[in-house]
Amino acid sequence: MAMEEWRHCVDWLVRCNILPEEHRATQPDASAFDLAQTLRDGVLICHLLNTLSPNSVDLKDFSQRPQLSQFLCLKNIRTFLQSCQSVFGLSTSDLFDPLDLFEVRDFRKVLTTLSKLSKTPIAKRRHSGFKPPSSRSCDHEYYNSLEDLANGFPPEQTSHRPPPPRRYQDDDDDIYGNLPDLALSHEMPDEYSHVSSQDEEEKIYQDLCSLKPSHSQISELPAPVTKRDYCIKELHDTEKNYVDALRMIHLKFSKPLKDIILKTDRDVIFAHIEKLLDVHEKFQAELQSACTSGKPKIGEVFVKYKKSLLLYGNYCSDMPKAQERLEEVTRRNENIRTQIETCERLANDGKFKLRDLLHVPMQRVLKYHLLLRELIKQSGKQAEDKDSLEQGLEAMMDLSLYVNEVKRDNETLQLIEEIQSSIGDLQMYLPKTPANTTLKDYGRLQKDGELKVKNHTDNKIRIRYIFLFDKVMLMCKAKMVDRLFSGESYSFKEAIILAVYKVQDQQPANRETQRRGDKWNSSFVMGKKDGSNAFSFFAKTEDMKAKWIDAIKLALENASPPQGINYVMHTFDQPTECSVCGKLLRGVFFQGYKCTDPGSDIAVHKECIGKKPNTGSRGKFTCNWSKASNRKFFFDTNFC
Repeated sequence: MAMEEWRHCVDWLVRCNILPEEHRATQPDASAFDLAQTLRDGVLICHLLNTLSPNSVDLKDFSQRPQLSQFLCLKNIRTFLQSCQSVFGLSTSDLFDPLDLFEVRDFRKVLTTLSKLSKTPIAKRRHSGFKPPSSRSCDHEYYNSLEDLANGFPPEQTSHRPPPPRRYQDDDDDIYGNLPDLALSHEMPDEYSHVSSQDEEEKIYQDLCSLKPSHSQISELPAPVTKRDYCIKELHDTEKNYVDALRMIHLKFSKPLKDIILKTDRDVIFAHIEKLLDVHEKFQAELQSACTSGKPKIGEVFVKYKKSLLLYGNYCSDMPKAQERLEEVTRRNENIRTQIETCERLANDGKFKLRDLLHVPMQRVLKYHLLLRELIKQSGKQAEDKDSLEQGLEAMMDLSLYVNEVKRDNETLQLIEEIQSSIGDLQMYLPKTPANTTLKDYGRLQKDGELKVKNHTDNKIRIRYIFLFDKVMLMCKAKMVDRLFSGESYSFKEAIILAVYKVQDQQPANRETQRRGDKWNSSFVMGKKDGSNAFSFFAKTEDMKAKWIDAIKLALENASPPQGINYVMHTFDQPTECSVCGKLLRGVFFQGYKCTDPGSDIAVHKECIGKKPNTGSRGKFTCNWSKASNRKFFFDTNFC
């Protein structure tokens, strides 16, 4: 039946290991929308290309977690389309329009492109392809009507699935017509757990650092007997293996290349490696003493070295630059490329590339809290070092959150830089703002997307692309340069300084308007507090409107927290601990809030404003919800 054609694509994606066999799109009651929803942000289709042809899409060219930004999703899709043409040889006529997928305007065209991709010689070396969907006009309607079921941004994990479109008894019936409608009314789920760009990096880490029966080195620890003994052995031996890996990078790469690569390039490529080696040699020596003699205690070693391990924040920030510089020097100098390959061969028989080895430190630092948590679990409640182990766990969990947030913030800064470069004639102004102000000085991006806007001074309604930051809302006009590849550029039109505005909801559209199926009827108003001007904004659905209002309220709270009018968002130049809870202020810009009272040096998380400093027992570490970034912190050992 025509209505099952999309299932051929699902089957192919499962065979390519892009979708798991138990994915909802594989279920008997699944609909085409389940597949469309899975692909809309462009992440999986970029991973698909790298599965079919490794490195066909550079990981730095697409965002693997674009939930907060339509801008990023469309960038991902365009990156996919560009690689389809440049690497796999598809013609421009074979490619769908980015909005065909993102807004699910023409999912049939998306399936056709994927079918053509599956039949390219490169793809067929991996798996056989699948037939394109039929061209019956009624089937077009089935796919196209999914647009109205998709939701706006930010996409969030939803606990329910949309009901499948009604089944038709005749092959010629309309089976694709409701996809665009579905796209308007349902959120995009998180599909990143099955396909991770970090899988290969994790394998390298495991090969270099993990315990294996085949390892022949003699451990300084006695043979383990209890589960606790095994945990201690793993903690000790993997740290020793990690120090060996750092030493290998330093001795087998950095030093031999000293006379080959310019110092300016070498300082970027091997940034912090020598210092990390120095820190971990000392850390490993004290950890070994703790594991063998119990003095100092294991937890105490981790607490002591937490401050030194903050170096991983800098390493995380500089690693993308290190890899880019490595690619640059090997591309422009054949001799350097040959020498690095020689180093790789001598160091590990060419098994791992230098680029991959540079990821190992990030893998290691995000393992400590996992190892300590398991050790606490196997030690039991009566263990005499239980308190110190929990303090060590608390320190390493705080470090993990800090490193992960540094990674996120660096991605955010890259996004903000791309947005700024895409907006022509952007006027960077706020009251008393320095001349060198950039878009990042307005805070984090909270939301972006298309709305209709009416300026109450002339009552004209215009379509505008909105970028909402913590301190300002930018209204732009999209200008298409090359829809498939170059993406959109924007012409700056107006800015709303959020601090002098307030947001007000409007009543839903009347039933007659809703019955006609008109869009852009869900409105809210941003009015100046002094009543001098106002803007009306129109979204396609009530749900989209609600998300915009929530994002604006969040931005207003971030810039002017109601629980502390004497606190301002602040960027701290050095790692700083919260004056209240003692945990690190996380990230690299606007990490927290600074008290503006004369002589005060108080620095706090948003959720700690107004609270008294915790001078008692720290107790167990808990996961916090950071409203300043609208993100829930989590521990992801593969994130970096």
